[in-house]
Amino acid sequence: METAKKLNPEKIKEALIALEDGSCGIILRSKGILPKEDNTWFQFDYVPGEFECRDGSADYTGRIVFIGTDLDEHKIKEIFGL
Repeated sequence: METAKKLNPEKIKEALIALEDGSCGIILRSKGILPKEDNTWFQFDYVPGEFECRDGSADYTGRIVFIGTDLDEHKIKEIFGL
């Protein structure tokens, strides 16, 4: 997924935790690079039960990748506010 929306790392963490219930499919891994609300950028990596976030370099647009099975893209976008 691509987005220009500015996001908060804590909100991303909350959204990823919300996905652990399997309602959007089985997410085995997720990663992304996104703009923050203060115009800096951050990167994150996620596997079930573990989340890491760090400052990162800018890209032309934000990107999030989900790897898993039976993923519901529409519902994932809704949970992330995209």
